[in-house]
Amino acid sequence: FMVRVYNTGNAYADSNKVAVTAGLPLGYIPGVSVGQYVKYGNFVGVGPGLPAENVLDWLKTEVVAVSGKEVTLRTSGQFQNGTATPGSGSSTTYNVETGMMNGTVVYTYGPIIAANLNEGDAIPPTSYGYTINKTETRTYLGVSRSVNILNTTYSSADYANRWTIIYDKASGMQLEMEFEWTNKTATPPTTIKTGYSVIETARALLRRRK
Repeated sequence: FMVRVYNTGNAYADSNKVAVTAGLPLGYIPGVSVGQYVKYGNFVGVGPGLPAENVLDWLKTEVVAVSGKEVTLRTSGQFQNGTATPGSGSSTTYNVETGMMNGTVVYTYGPIIAANLNEGDAIPPTSYGYTINKTETRTYLGVSRSVNILNTTYSSADYANRWTIIYDKASGMQLEMEFEWTNKTATPPTTIKTGYSVIETARALLRRRK
């Protein structure tokens, strides 16, 4: 399973820029508090070039600070062989209003967005043109919750990719991710698929919400 899957930013974001028509909703604020966390598992990695060794076992994203529009998350993880993932225990600060990471780096497809967005609302940074594609109710860990879904696709003569990211609406925390990348220049074309989903959360994130 590729380490790139748990990067906090998106290395492919520049290829998906589109014209911006949506603005930011009022009250663009975090929906989390210190101590809340999401733990991910169910890792999938299918396709040529994905190593069989160093398969991820779990990743955990924990809120360690909240200040205004900024949320600091500590990320830890472990491979199935018991070793820690690179950078395990490190912290990163995300601004849910500007879409900036650590104050200077643009991030997309990140682990958190603003709380209580709705279908059609912009996801910062607005220059990338991402919006919530759909708001619906799904069940995670036995709890019915409203979620926001981001779907993006890109295609060129050489390759195509597709991202699906599902965020908890009330908290803004990422619950699930799927990524697919197709190399059109290969004969026949080859496709890589990766993904993961939530396997555990803090009790405060498990309360029933719609």
